[in-house]
Amino acid sequence: MRSRLLRTVTLATLASSLAPLPWLALEPSGQRASAQSTSVSDLLAEVETMRRSRPSPAVTDGVLDSIQYHLETARKIARAQPQARQWTERAARYVDEAKRGRNPFHGARGEITSRGYRSRVSTTIQGYGVYLPRNFDPSRRYPLVAILHGGSSNHNLFLGVVMGNNMRWTDYPQHLYDMYRAHWDADWIIVTPEGFGQVMWRWMGERDVLDVIEDAKREYPIDEERVVLNGISNGGVGTWNIGLRHAWRFSAVVPMAGAPGWRQYSGGPRVPYEDPLLRAQSGIDLSENAINTHLRYFHGTADPGPMRPQYVRTFTETIRPTGVPFREVWFEAGHDILYMTHKRGKMLRDLESIRRNRRPTEVRLVTGDYRAARQHWLEVGRIDDYPVRARLRARVASPGNVEIEVRNASVLALHRDDVPFGADQTSVTIEGQRAYSGAVSSLPTVAWFHRTAGSWRLGYPVPARDSDVKRPGLSGPITDAYHDRMVHVYGTQDAAATDALQRAARTGARGWPLWLWAVNQEVVADTAVTEAMMRDATLVLYGTPGSNSVLERMRERLPIRVEAGAVVVGAERFDRPDVGTRFIAPNPLAPTRYVIVQAGLSTGAVQAGHRLPDFVPDYVVYDGSSTRTRPRLVVSSRRPLAAGFFDGRWSISRPAGTGDDAPTPGSGAAGVPSGAGTDATAVHAKTRRRRHLRPPPRRPEDADDPAVAEAMRAAPPRPPLPPQYTGRDGAWTQAREIRRRVPTFLNFRAAIGYGTWRVDESAVWRIRRARECRQSARAAGVRFVMHRATDDGPTDVRPTPAPLYLSSSPIQGIRFSQYLGRILISCELASRLPRMAEILAPLDVDAVMVASSYRDQPRSSFHTFGMALDIARFRVRTPLTGPDGRTSRLLTVETDFVVTPNQRTCDPAFLRPDSLHGTNERGRRLLQIACALHDSGIFASVLTPNYNEGHRDHFHLDVRPDDPRLFIR
Repeated sequence: MRSRLLRTVTLATLASSLAPLPWLALEPSGQRASAQSTSVSDLLAEVETMRRSRPSPAVTDGVLDSIQYHLETARKIARAQPQARQWTERAARYVDEAKRGRNPFHGARGEITSRGYRSRVSTTIQGYGVYLPRNFDPSRRYPLVAILHGGSSNHNLFLGVVMGNNMRWTDYPQHLYDMYRAHWDADWIIVTPEGFGQVMWRWMGERDVLDVIEDAKREYPIDEERVVLNGISNGGVGTWNIGLRHAWRFSAVVPMAGAPGWRQYSGGPRVPYEDPLLRAQSGIDLSENAINTHLRYFHGTADPGPMRPQYVRTFTETIRPTGVPFREVWFEAGHDILYMTHKRGKMLRDLESIRRNRRPTEVRLVTGDYRAARQHWLEVGRIDDYPVRARLRARVASPGNVEIEVRNASVLALHRDDVPFGADQTSVTIEGQRAYSGAVSSLPTVAWFHRTAGSWRLGYPVPARDSDVKRPGLSGPITDAYHDRMVHVYGTQDAAATDALQRAARTGARGWPLWLWAVNQEVVADTAVTEAMMRDATLVLYGTPGSNSVLERMRERLPIRVEAGAVVVGAERFDRPDVGTRFIAPNPLAPTRYVIVQAGLSTGAVQAGHRLPDFVPDYVVYDGSSTRTRPRLVVSSRRPLAAGFFDGRWSISRPAGTGDDAPTPGSGAAGVPSGAGTDATAVHAKTRRRRHLRPPPRRPEDADDPAVAEAMRAAPPRPPLPPQYTGRDGAWTQAREIRRRVPTFLNFRAAIGYGTWRVDESAVWRIRRARECRQSARAAGVRFVMHRATDDGPTDVRPTPAPLYLSSSPIQGIRFSQYLGRILISCELASRLPRMAEILAPLDVDAVMVASSYRDQPRSSFHTFGMALDIARFRVRTPLTGPDGRTSRLLTVETDFVVTPNQRTCDPAFLRPDSLHGTNERGRRLLQIACALHDSGIFASVLTPNYNEGHRDHFHLDVRPDDPRLFIR
């Protein structure tokens, strides 16, 4: 942290048992002879050449990204010699190793080096420090420790300091990019994340930590049961908070000289909505999550602040009554206790034998947001009074019997394979009610339970018909969007305002929290926004009334409106010329993504939105007085005009304002609106207009009947891992990554009621060599062009085997087209389209409209492998009658398909003219198409609008290598 403390505190005197260490030692310069004359541009060109033609499977995308990170760093610090030259020389050495087919980072034994990975948060490659043991053996599995740096540091310098290069903290800024030698060794893999600078490990900083750990697992042999989180000062704050938010991920959480919570650290008076925001991020308020995680913390009795010793004593007083085990260690010292704690590797040696308890008999889960919704085998799916903390406590009370206590939650899940049932039969009791009794094997892999009409039942709740309810991934507050990709959009419809709005967007693209480093997000004009951007990112819209065309398209469907002369919040109008607002809501044009609006009645008011504090709720309305200065964490004395949380339907249900009557969390956050505001009324009107497309609903008490066993048939067992793919072919390189990732996916299909499974061994297939697959596709009549890194498409489609763009030529007489852009898929999926066309032709189909093919999110989707299609429409040759009595050649999934929430999709009775489809011929034909595609066995999954709310407007089809299980819902 950049405070008076960090500018004046010096390192504590080392213990007398430690020999003095040189604080700086440059890496030896054993580079290629021409390294000094090799330019960064030349080396970057060599990296791009290797991306197109890999020297060997050992040269992974991660290797090339890491070399590119070195070169981009050298370019960034070009004026700092000799550091820039040393980074270039090291990159040149790594390029030479990679060109010989070797992984240079596996060869960096006993060295302090850096890696890079591609983050969703920023357009630039994100770096982190790495140390491998001197005797590193790739055939072994090593424990991993992620150590978080403190103020005025970065990942490179901090790893050097950890490994014994001693210096004063006041000297840090001059040595951020020096190269250091390790002065001690450990039988650990050590990583030091960057954390996007001094955001103090919140939001994008937290994501960076978790992403670095995942990247290290991809690139090194990590023992996943021995992953430790450690950090000092600011990094101690991060260790407390990330470690206790995600305790189940770590074998040990070891903070040093940090404050355990944000309510302590922020100090001063707070307005009501700030308390739940701070608690959701604070270790002291989440301490019970560590019931199964080794918690050991260190602090100095003479620490002068702001990490005051009293904060840690308060934590100890808080955790002791909970029964959570902990160990506290105090030093008679000040703030810098790094060397006293690590003792040249002694701390790590002490932690080597501690392993993560993967299947504990008791789990406690305390969370105030969905980013930290799981501990071990227990997960929360709906927080009722969001973001007030939910509390769950589950235990295996006796063999086979699970008992769960719940507070402030109405949907939860058990991850079956991690629960130590201890018996073949189980009963699950929630809040004293028997929710399930039967065979363990009959439970889904992820067994969801929900409360309805006061009773707990097995199964995920029947989704609301409207998409605009608060739920995981669309819950707010504004800071929830910081974990992912954001595109900043400035308005161009008012020429006089365009330059100022563009400047505002550029400022926002560098990140809102103070002291955030190296975040670079996209900035585009409103005229350049594409459907693909909206589907893949949070749009941040900057504008004055009428100036941003994207904002104008959705203005009437947002909970706060910026009109000519006023910002309208519910029934209240704020009409002073210096009024502005920032708020978050589901994007009406892409309902699975957020939109953030930063708008005002003048461009000055838009710019003033950058002077809000770090912790902000769903919405803030401000004026010139409340944004005159920039507070650090909370609003302090300069309160905004209005701020708070939207209700469960993303509308205003209570009076605006920030006094004691301010909007408080929840207000129906379980998905039921608390009030009848205009937005909620509009939502219900939309539901009524479309209700004729749905079958009559069952009574609420019958929602999960008949028979839980019928609704939730167990999925066939997960097949064994496919054989390890070998060879130099690019498709096989991607196949190995798919093989690694797929077992980490949750089996969502097993958590959906009324799904139909079958096992067809003939459906098993393996990824072929790229050339072989392309030849086969051409022979079957598929016309395509191979994917290249172009300006009009994604440049990085890893891990898609043999990616290609379909041409516009028909396949077996059927034309495939995509709403926006070309269809980008794996060759393995493309080669199945001729067979799909053969199935569709007898059903009179002559065209298929694809809504989505390849995309890089969500990570647990087969779309990220180019192995899935979302189909929104089919066109038939002969017009058919729809539910409105009109005839049309278009079959639109969203409006024509009849949802059957309590029956299996391919019930033959649904295909009769006298079935619930009635005269809806288009709905009956869509059902025929879905069932025929499933029966063919060419797709592993056929997901219809019956599947869940996210699939109401399309069919999802995917193919899965080495998996004989076929599913339809």
